[in-house]
Amino acid sequence: MPDRIQISDLSIHLPNGLGPSAFNLTPPPPCPILLDITMNLHPTLIPLVASSDTMASLGVNYSSVSKTIYAQLIDAKRTFKKPEEVMEVAAGVALAIDCVESVTIILKLPRAVLHAQEVRYSAIWTRGGDVGGRECEIKDLRVSAIVGLHPHERGERQRLELDLKVHLKGGFGDWGHKAIQDIAMDVSILPVLIDDHIISEGHG
Repeated sequence: MPDRIQISDLSIHLPNGLGPSAFNLTPPPPCPILLDITMNLHPTLIPLVASSDTMASLGVNYSSVSKTIYAQLIDAKRTFKKPEEVMEVAAGVALAIDCVESVTIILKLPRAVLHAQEVRYSAIWTRGGDVGGRECEIKDLRVSAIVGLHPHERGERQRLELDLKVHLKGGFGDWGHKAIQDIAMDVSILPVLIDDHIISEGHG
């Protein structure tokens, strides 16, 4: 495992929101986000720091990284339409440091969807320009569903909380987290059928 420096839960409010407003507000309200930035370091760096016995040789000022990312993302002149655009800014700041080989960015959106705790986007950027490991996760999605095989088990809906993680090939493209949430909610409110009779409509 490579040596790494991690910045967790960097709290930022994007002044122009992130994409279109869920309530069609113009202009969109500020969007709260949290960022995790994990910088994977060159393998020779930590031994060099240990041998020199000085932090100056580390070459990574995590306070400066945090402040630079923060300053770029709160710029009122900038508008971000997609989560990946926000992540690219953070990745670019980290990879501008010579000793950083790759960086993993996790973008957390605590108010992205109504029926879940938060939505997380993640990806890995390398110094060579490759981007991989693209994922989108909906945390603690709350649905009402049938659990069980027997008729008496299928007569009552149960409240469930689940995590949905999607691994994306290529870029994020037009992927939207709300679509997968809507599919899950639509499934959870389908009528319950036992012996061809509707016994419950469910309410999500």
